[in-house]
Amino acid sequence: MKADQEDVLECVASLTGGAMADLVIDCESGGPGAVVSAVQLARKRGTAVLGGQKRVPIPEFDSNMIIARFLTVKGMRGHSYQSVELALQLITANRHDVTQISPHTFSLDETDLALRTLQNEGVSGAIHMTIDPWK
Repeated sequence: MKADQEDVLECVASLTGGAMADLVIDCESGGPGAVVSAVQLARKRGTAVLGGQKRVPIPEFDSNMIIARFLTVKGMRGHSYQSVELALQLITANRHDVTQISPHTFSLDETDLALRTLQNEGVSGAIHMTIDPWK
């Protein structure tokens, strides 16, 4: 597991007192590591929704994690304008202190630095970040 995945797991464990997340939504396109992370982030009897297509198989995926923790795993595709608006409202309201998961905010002028940070070449320790065009 990559260091940034471990950081996310530690952060969620810390925020939830070790219980982990009731619901994990994976919207990442690309590598299969996000599927493994989504399953690990979900609490016992939790749900992981996989929405980002990986386009590559997940080698040696330990499906026993799903069985042992009684997880519900669902696949979905697409979204409506209303669902994006609802998600933005939930994040903005910060009722569950979700902003702690994204402590790194970059301005529009810092987009290059943000992209380099995604590749572990910019700011160290970033587990998630936001580009705020009004910053």
